[in-house]
Amino acid sequence: MPGAFRESVEGGDDVLFLLQHDTRYVFGRKRSGTLKLHETEKGVVFENTPPDISWARDSIVSIKRQDITNMSFGFSVYPGGMDYEREGDNVVRHVRHGKLFEVSLCTFPVYETTTVMARAAGAFIVDGVVLEDPHYVSEEDAKKLDEQNNKFKISDERFQSLREKFL
Repeated sequence: MPGAFRESVEGGDDVLFLLQHDTRYVFGRKRSGTLKLHETEKGVVFENTPPDISWARDSIVSIKRQDITNMSFGFSVYPGGMDYEREGDNVVRHVRHGKLFEVSLCTFPVYETTTVMARAAGAFIVDGVVLEDPHYVSEEDAKKLDEQNNKFKISDERFQSLREKFL
């Protein structure tokens, strides 16, 4: 939910930007200044300066090829900071207050509605999408995002349906 990670984003919490949740592959870090975070009504926005090393360059190639298309998050929820709500056939989890400790490029994310695209070094990532200007989304990128989000929405609906049957 909006504001759920405000304390982590605006406060002194250190947050890492990782590859596949693996702490051996650090793209950036809030404490070092290579990862900058802020929160909007849609979610956490960040700017990152990746290291100039082989695995980071390889990862950026994989993003451009769309082999890696999603983001994931490592967080914990404070007591009373989460609730569930039924929306039609789906059960939706609302995280209202938690501690964000990492964001990751991820091949198999839990939250499939996230997206990531690479464009340029020093670009902004808004809702998991890398933009050269955080206030501008080209018409072409907006269409791609709409297509991806619709695809992932259908995937989320299928996941919720299966979850209901088996849990």
